[in-house]
Formats: sequence, structure tokens, C-alpha cells
Amino acid sequence: MYDKTRYTLLYVTLFTILLHSSICFTFPLNCPKLKPSKIYPTHVEKVKPNDIKVVMALGDSLTAGFGMTFKNYGDFIGESRGKAMLIGGEEGYATIPNFLKEIGANTTGQSYGNCLPYLHFLPELFRTYTRDVKVTQLNGAVSQSSLKDLNEEVGYLRNTIKKFKVDIQNDWKLINLFIGANDICSSCETKKKQHSVQFWKDNFYNSIEYIKNSFPKTILSIILLPDISVLNDIGDPEDTCRKARKLMGFCNCVKTDQGRKVMIQRTKEFNNIIIDAVNRINSQNSTSFGAVVQPIFLNSKFSRSHLSNFDCFHLNEYGSQLGAIGVWSNLLSRNKDKQRSMTPLPKSLCPREDTYLFYNEKFTL
Repeated sequence: MYDKTRYTLLYVTLFTILLHSSICFTFPLNCPKLKPSKIYPTHVEKVKPNDIKVVMALGDSLTAGFGMTFKNYGDFIGESRGKAMLIGGEEGYATIPNFLKEIGANTTGQSYGNCLPYLHFLPELFRTYTRDVKVTQLNGAVSQSSLKDLNEEVGYLRNTIKKFKVDIQNDWKLINLFIGANDICSSCETKKKQHSVQFWKDNFYNSIEYIKNSFPKTILSIILLPDISVLNDIGDPEDTCRKARKLMGFCNCVKTDQGRKVMIQRTKEFNNIIIDAVNRINSQNSTSFGAVVQPIFLNSKFSRSHLSNFDCFHLNEYGSQLGAIGVWSNLLSRNKDKQRSMTPLPKSLCPREDTYLFYNEKFTL
């Protein structure tokens, strides 16, 4: 009787582990591999997913994977870059590079391993030379960064890509960008002009033009900002993660009704600036560069199950998985078909032989 009970418990435990890992943290696309292009494309509107040879990323702690794997105190608190949804390369995780690999792309630039989130505390001049390139690879993201930090991140990619065995002039590159959450978190602090609408109007377009001028043969995928004003109300007020966020003094604007109103308005304004910049740069009709908007977070309703146990703010492994699936499916979709929410579950798409990553069409909300 004892042995039977013991083995029953063992089987239940193993089944639970397998079920949890397969549903929450891993996601095989089960997509067939695409046939290699007979002639490698030279025009941005002819680039298929498996034509991508270099992956890069820019942004803040979401792109760096901060807090993603934290479950209990004693666990690693930092950046799980190898698992980050936009640029991670560690096997078994739902990430854009892993999805590209599954459909036949052979990419370089994806991140592996973990980092401590110290870069933002260093002067910009030193950041490029203090990153652990073995981990970050071509992930220029810096936790706590805002738009004002973006050009430094681009500079890091400009310097670092030269160390990789890639044909900078001819290999097609995919750059994923998510920036603005920290600007929104500081939007109620009127003295900080670098987070203002005017600063974004003056600088966001210039930043993506800097990207365009730095990297020929590139598709820039920009993820629109979600409404993060609601995160303060998610979970129990006595939840340890909410106490930790309060102790750190993180995202102060979310703590008051007026602050949250400003955050909601600023999110709309920043997203409009992003969309206008993308439409403007695409109107140049470049054959070697295209920018696309990914609205997967736009109408997402985050719950406690999506968020890190560390601070109830950053995405955990499950939330990152949903985000990765949504961004991936939107990469394969025309503007009119792009999904605008990752909740409850985004649709997972497979590319066809006639699926391209860029269509020069205007994006509208």
C-alpha cells in the first residue's frame, strides 16, 4: 500500500511538472520549416521570416527579461536575457529568435544567460564597454531606461555587431524595440522634461532614423505601449511583491488617481508618436529598411498570473510567453489583421511560403 501511494504521488508530481512547464514556459510552434529563398532578397518587401540572419533588440527591462524567472525569495533577481521574449536564445523558451529557428532561420545575436541590472547606474559613456557581450550579445536593452537612453543602446549595437560574423551591408536584420514604460511611470513628474510629450515628439523619430542609418537591410519591429496604470490594483495589497515595489519607490505615478490619469493619457500620446514616426519613415519608400508596429499589448488586460513575483510589475515566464506568441503572430500579419491583446490567449500563427515581414502600408489605431 505504501509503495502504491508513493508511486502515485511520484507520477502526479512528474505529471504536474511536465504540464506546468509545457503550458506555462515552453511553446513549440509546430510550424513547418520554410523553404530557403532561391534568391536572397534585396528589397525589404520581399523578406520572409527565414531570411532573417541577425536578431537585435533595444529597450528597457522587458527586453532585458528583468524579474522574469523570480518565484521565491532566494531566487535570482536580475535580467534573464537568455529567456527574454524579444531576443532570448535559450532552448525551450518562447522567444522570437527561437520561433525563427523553428521555421528555418539561422540567426545570430540572440542573448544567453543572466545579467545583473547595473547598467543604468553607470554614465552612458561607460555602458557600451561594460556589458557582458557573451550574455547580452546583440541585446542593447538597459533596465530602467527611457527614450533618452535609446541612442546609447543603438551605439552599443553599432559597435558590437562588428564583432560578429555577419555581412552588415547585405544580411537581413530584425530589431525588436520596446521603450516608454519608464517614461510613463515618471509622466506625472512635470520637472522631468525628458519624459514629456514634447521630448518624445522631438526625439523618437530621430532615434528610429538613427537606427535606419546605422543598419542597412533592417526591419524594425516596435511594440506599442500597454496601459500600465492598472498594475497598482492587481493582486492583494499585502502581496510581498507589491510591498517590494513600494519599498523601491518604483513607478510613483501609479500610486495616485491623478498620477494614473496622467499615465493613461501619456500612453495614448506616446503610442500616437510611435505610429506617426513609423508611418513617416516608411513614406520614404526605402528598399532596405522598414518599420512595423506591433499592437499586441494595446488592449491587454494583465492579471497577477502574468506578473513577476518580485514586483508585480514585470512580466513573468507565463506573461512573457504570451507576449512572445503575440509579437510573433503580429510579425506575420498585415496591419489590419494584427492582434491587439495577448489576453486571454493570443493566436499562434505559422508563416506560409508567401508570408513577408514588411508591407509598406499605413498603420492606424
